[in-house]
Amino acid sequence: MLALLIALGGSAFVFIRTESQVQSLESDVEDLRDELASERTESRDALDAARGDIDDLQQSVDDHDFRLESLEWATESLRDCVNGFVDEYIASTNEGRGGEYALC
Repeated sequence: MLALLIALGGSAFVFIRTESQVQSLESDVEDLRDELASERTESRDALDAARGDIDDLQQSVDDHDFRLESLEWATESLRDCVNGFVDEYIASTNEGRGGEYALC
């Protein structure tokens, strides 16, 4: 009988130890899940911030493109005006009008 009690006591000790290890592993798994969820949230936040930065950069590029187009238009208009002025000045000189010209 004593041997049976000792055997059962040893089994109970092994069961308690194993149950403790299982609980420890479950706790570790929960900690890892929490850490992973936190990292996912941080990654999503970083991705959202990067998307916002990309949108801001795209808007800046669009603004610069508009300014560049405006400058190109202004440059072309000025070129046309100067060419017209030069043409009219040359024509008035050739026609003997004494260099009369019209400004843009």
